[in-house]
Amino acid sequence: MSKEQDGGPAFPSPMQDDRDCHARNESGYGGLSIRDWFAGRALPALINHNITASDLNASNAARHCYAYADAMLKARKQ
Repeated sequence: MSKEQDGGPAFPSPMQDDRDCHARNESGYGGLSIRDWFAGRALPALINHNITASDLNASNAARHCYAYADAMLKARKQ
């Protein structure tokens, strides 16, 4: 996923000394993307809200969390 799609690194830290890591991440930064951070922050609220819902399973929860993350990234551009 490109930096534009994932919001870039959530907690940027240059990886100049680690060439293998740098090569794996086109931005030159490691760690979570902002999209991953947003999705992770949405998970506890989603689980808390739907704790009794029978249709909430790990796959559905992950899909919903990334949908929230994508909406938050879109809102950041406005």
